[in-house]
Amino acid sequence: MKTSLRSPVNYAVLGLVIEKPSYGYELLQRLRARYGELLEVNSPSHVYAALDRLQRERLIVHNTEAADPAEDERPVRQPKVTYRATADGAVVYRQWLAERLRDDEERIELLGRLIAVGARDLGALGDLIDRYDAECVSVSQRIPLVDRSAAQAGVEPEREFVQRLVAEERRFVLEAQLRWIDYAREELRDRAAHRDGSAGGR
Repeated sequence: MKTSLRSPVNYAVLGLVIEKPSYGYELLQRLRARYGELLEVNSPSHVYAALDRLQRERLIVHNTEAADPAEDERPVRQPKVTYRATADGAVVYRQWLAERLRDDEERIELLGRLIAVGARDLGALGDLIDRYDAECVSVSQRIPLVDRSAAQAGVEPEREFVQRLVAEERRFVLEAQLRWIDYAREELRDRAAHRDGSAGGR
């Protein structure tokens, strides 16, 4: 199912509504607690804008909470609007997550064009690969070691299970990136050797 959603905030809000129907301010609190600085949500207006967008796309619906009879004598308050996800909303969210888990083809294409700018300078390209290697190693050192003892005992909480899967996905991706770095260095050595051989034969 195609949508015109772009901002990760929209999908983050959708995911929280799928997890548990909520009202606006509660969603803001949950968004900040779950994502912290990963998503820039500076004001409640960002959450309400996402909710409006999700409703227009028919990915969520809202209902107004009925008044509590016990509060009849209290000052009148605005009815609380609670949001819940539709079946389409759940499908769209899973589809978007799956797309994010695979490589972003546009990002890879942009990276290739950026690297190509310096491809004629093998020294600069080698330096770039060295820096990429250092970044990958740094990231791999920050990934927590996986402890499967709770999983093997069948008592692993759901949140820890998901965190372990995500950490392992990142580790496997980094292993592939480090293998590519070894491959790229070998290719650079071969290319440099061919250039040196061509220059020597003139």
